Amino acid sequence: PMDMIEAVISRLRMFVLRSKVTLEEASDTFVHLGISGQEAEQELRKFTGELPAKVNEVTQDADRTVIRVPGIHPSFELFTSAEHARQLLNQLNVQSAPIGSVAWQLLDIQAGIPVITPATREAFVPQMTNLQLIDGVSFKKGCYTGQEIVARMEYLGKLKRRMYRARVDGESEPQAGDDIFAGDDAEQSVGKLVSAAPHPDGGYAMLVVLQIASAEGGTDLHLGSAAGPGIELEALPYPFPSQ
Repeated sequence: PMDMIEAVISRLRMFVLRSKVTLEEASDTFVHLGISGQEAEQELRKFTGELPAKVNEVTQDADRTVIRVPGIHPSFELFTSAEHARQLLNQLNVQSAPIGSVAWQLLDIQAGIPVITPATREAFVPQMTNLQLIDGVSFKKGCYTGQEIVARMEYLGKLKRRMYRARVDGESEPQAGDDIFAGDDAEQSVGKLVSAAPHPDGGYAMLVVLQIASAEGGTDLHLGSAAGPGIELEALPYPFPSQ
């Protein structure tokens, strides 16, 4: 998210040390597009040629970078110049329609991909948002800040919270960081909202981090307060490991 860029860059600069590296925001140097749909791969291949075969793989040339990302349909992120972006949009416009970032956020939610914002920054360890299940964290790489906590949870700890997909009805848009309560406890929250987007069938699709005992114990869950709108959990596109 744009409102996280400066914080991330400032954090990464702490680790440059003596490396011959500079870190700067480069958002204005390219156009960033997302392409998703049953025919996305065929249509995009007409413009780019080679495409990444597997999720999280990258193809790159002098004009563009393409990343295959998780999704309920074949999905790609493309970084290119304004000129090439216009050419691609004109070509895709025959079979596709341009939509906004809110629709892409819904696709992320349906794919079980968390997006961290200032409201949820440092609220979770990676495993709480299922990053270890979607290749979002590596346990084989070298040292990094917070490594001890993350590795301890992976090898020695028992995870007590994890991320679930959910739906909620209501006219008020849920906000990242909103607390979630069990219907029988008005005092202590049992989870937190990660992200939300309007669902085409009404209400909102959400990703929520919940106490496993509350999520899987048949407890009634409510957004904002114990008397708030009821939350219905839905299946994620990837399985949870047995504990």
